[in-house]
Amino acid sequence: MDGFDHGLEVQLDRELRSMVAAGVNKESEEGLSALLARRPANFRST
Repeated sequence: MDGFDHGLEVQLDRELRSMVAAGVNKESEEGLSALLARRPANFRST
């Protein structure tokens, strides 16, 4: 699939679905939590 063949809304929806599918483990949960809190991720505690 080429991102230029579809609109921005379609691309963002696909990216969101990919992130949700990848976010089913502790490491990705910690990474997203750290990103949203604007802090370094601590993957050693997961």
